[in-house]
Amino acid sequence: MKNSLDRLLQDWSARHAPQADHCDRLARTIGTEVVRQRYQQPVEAASAAGNLWRKLGYMALGSALTLLLALLFTRFKPASEPAAATTWARLTVQQIQAETRLFRELERLFPDNLRWVVQSNGDLGLGVVATANVELKHTPATLVRLVVVRRRMGDKSWQPAWNADVIVRDEELVEVTPNREKGNKLALWVYPLSDGALAVDTSLAFTVPANINSRVSTMMRHGHPAEIAALRSGDWECRVLQTVFPLDDAGKASRG
Repeated sequence: MKNSLDRLLQDWSARHAPQADHCDRLARTIGTEVVRQRYQQPVEAASAAGNLWRKLGYMALGSALTLLLALLFTRFKPASEPAAATTWARLTVQQIQAETRLFRELERLFPDNLRWVVQSNGDLGLGVVATANVELKHTPATLVRLVVVRRRMGDKSWQPAWNADVIVRDEELVEVTPNREKGNKLALWVYPLSDGALAVDTSLAFTVPANINSRVSTMMRHGHPAEIAALRSGDWECRVLQTVFPLDDAGKASRG
């Protein structure tokens, strides 16, 4: 009797299991809603922000993302700072604090599995390993902001064309698809140096907003945007800007 019941339950589960494309659409919808609500809510008070993230983290992510658990699976040179374009890549104290809250809430859901988080043009992705790794939650994380700015030849002002905020674990190479529908590929590796700087290895293979294929290693200071790639295509010129900030220093940023 028990074996028959087990078979019936297994057959029912197989017939009603959600399809992969349905799970993927649901993950995109949840991610888009989290990002939309996040940027519509001003960060004014710690209590209000905490309630927002607790609600989003446990209601939306806790009920849906735990169901999905999709596996969204040298040499150094000083970085330059083009003055006019870097405005678009700067990180404010409020943005750093918001990114930190998001990552910490996701860590509560996936304490031994969370490798990276990426937000890009309204798309939210998570890197969650299938096998728990207790060392992950003890590994520091760094926020890396990447922005592509462009302008027509002869124009003076730059405009943002693409952006991504990626939170990665230090000393761990990650490969990310920040916009799955566009096919852009991004690889990052961050290594903290003894003088407080960060060595960052960045590999880009983009089709949108321009064909960009670049790999560069830079030594970066916290919160200082730097140009890591530049190109010209037709009447347009583009620059790729990068900013880094360790999440463990988020408290120092609020006091500084």
